[in-house]
Amino acid sequence: MIRYCKQRDNYSCGPVAILNAIKWTGSEWFTYRMLPAIQWVCKTDKNGTHDEHFNFALKYFEQLGYFKVVKARNTYLTRIQEHLKNGGAMIAAYQESKCDREWHYAMFLSDMDGQWTVINHSNGKELFTEYQVSRSLMHKRLDKSAIWLLNK
Repeated sequence: MIRYCKQRDNYSCGPVAILNAIKWTGSEWFTYRMLPAIQWVCKTDKNGTHDEHFNFALKYFEQLGYFKVVKARNTYLTRIQEHLKNGGAMIAAYQESKCDREWHYAMFLSDMDGQWTVINHSNGKELFTEYQVSRSLMHKRLDKSAIWLLNK
C-alpha cells in the first residue's frame, strides 16, 4: 500500500501532486523530505506554482523516467474515466469556484468499481464515487482546468 504525502500548507499542492505521482509509480525513495527539491523544480513560492512551471516540472520528471505524461486539452470526462479505469492517474488543476483566483492541483486515481481517490487533500486522500468526482470537477470548472494524464 502506497503512503501518499499530505499537503501541509496552502501553496505546495503542485509539488505534492508530483511527489505523490512519483510515489504512485512505485519509487520508494521519494519521501516528504524530497518535497523542497520538487518545489525548487516547480519554482513554488508562497503564492503557489504557476502552470508553466508545473508543466516544466512534469516534463522534467518524465525525462527522468518516473512516468509518462500527456497534457489533455479540451478532454471529455469519458476519456478521463477510461484512462483512470485502465490504471492511469490524473493530475488536475482547477479553480474551486468561478470567483476564485487560486488554483488547486490534485492527483486522481480510480479502481475498477468506479471509486475515485483524490490525493493531496489536507487528510492525505479522500474517496469518492466516480459520479461524485465527475459532478465535482464539472462544478469546479473542468472547462477551465488543466489536466495531465499519467502512465507508469
